[in-house]
Amino acid sequence: MQRIILLPAARYTKIRALLDTFPRSARRCTLRNWQVLCGNLPSIAPMLPGGMGLFSCLYAPLKGSRGRIRLTDAIHDELDDWRMLLTSLAHRPTHIREIIPDFPTCTATHDASGRRMGGVFAASLLPL
Repeated sequence: MQRIILLPAARYTKIRALLDTFPRSARRCTLRNWQVLCGNLPSIAPMLPGGMGLFSCLYAPLKGSRGRIRLTDAIHDELDDWRMLLTSLAHRPTHIREIIPDFPTCTATHDASGRRMGGVFAASLLPL
């Protein structure tokens, strides 16, 4: 069993096209286009190591927005990060152990107090 996550080609193409609608030169976009982007990215975030932490700059402009979103340099940097992660996922599949921690490989009792009070020691000794 390989235990890898692959992004289907059609899904990659769709999300890449969404990201390409926000070029670095763009300074504003419609609220609807931004909502479509913010609605599609969470579907691939769990399969990207580090993807779950890339939403703060994307969701901030939605608060109090009336119809147009201002695309700042910070937002463009975040979109560049998404492009890089998406390209990385398309060229190199993500192993499941990069996202979900493995079960402990070593479990034993432990006496840290020196008085035989006991405890439990559980650690994963295999590198991810």
